[in-house]
Amino acid sequence: MTALQEFGWNEFHHNNFKQAAAPDQLPGRVTSVKGFKYILITEKGELETELAGKLLYGADPEELPRVGDWVFYLDYSDSGYIVGVLPRVNALSRKNSGKRVER
Repeated sequence: MTALQEFGWNEFHHNNFKQAAAPDQLPGRVTSVKGFKYILITEKGELETELAGKLLYGADPEELPRVGDWVFYLDYSDSGYIVGVLPRVNALSRKNSGKRVER
């Protein structure tokens, strides 16, 4: 069993990853978000990453990675950049406080 399988990696995620990711990108799962830093569990262990500019400035807030999401990233030995989010199987969400209706 690989490290990713211990965290829920399965055939659904593998197939989506193969379709969406480029050859130099790797899969990981978001385990923590601290400001602009995303901690991923990867085949090599934990890795501190940030969002690539395309996600950070061009994505809808609902498309940004959350804890538990599977992502694909570029590895730069001691850090990385998240470049995409794999489709979610399910989500737990609630209404934000205030008058605006948003998740």
